[in-house]
Amino acid sequence: MVKKWSEDDEIYLEYLAYDEELKNYDDAAEFLGRSNKSIRQKLYEMRRELPNIGYIEKPWTDREIEFLRKNYLVIPADKLAERLRRTEGAVFQKAYKSGIRKRTRISDYDLEIREMASKGMYRYEIARELGLNANSVLYYINRNKIPCKHAPKEANQKHFRDEENLRRMEVAKRYKGNK
Repeated sequence: MVKKWSEDDEIYLEYLAYDEELKNYDDAAEFLGRSNKSIRQKLYEMRRELPNIGYIEKPWTDREIEFLRKNYLVIPADKLAERLRRTEGAVFQKAYKSGIRKRTRISDYDLEIREMASKGMYRYEIARELGLNANSVLYYINRNKIPCKHAPKEANQKHFRDEENLRRMEVAKRYKGNK
């Protein structure tokens, strides 16, 4: 038999969705004598009628945030979510709110790029040294009018052949992994 939702139950859920300290599906399910799934479903229905009702979020511990900081760049988000027992969306959102980024702006490397260029390094050498995409470095150098030597044609061709071979090896690895 399906237990009907009372007005008091709905008020409790609405309050729970607003209160930062109490946001926990398990506590709500226990208090109301319902399943976790039932709580989620009811909140979903309530949000459709009243869009200002928020989502219940499990608070992040300092230990979880530190784990996220240390591993966000090296572990895929789906694996992090699994380890932290959270959704991928929660992982992305917390990383964003915490200022953790997977991508760096090339402008963060401005001093290093200028220094390497002044030492006579080629564009692709700068890119390899900094772990950046060669085309991004080329674009950045041209856009900012940074004096930089062009690599001899044969060195340039060798670099791009090496890059293409690396890309092909990665694709082959992924293809073998999917079989």
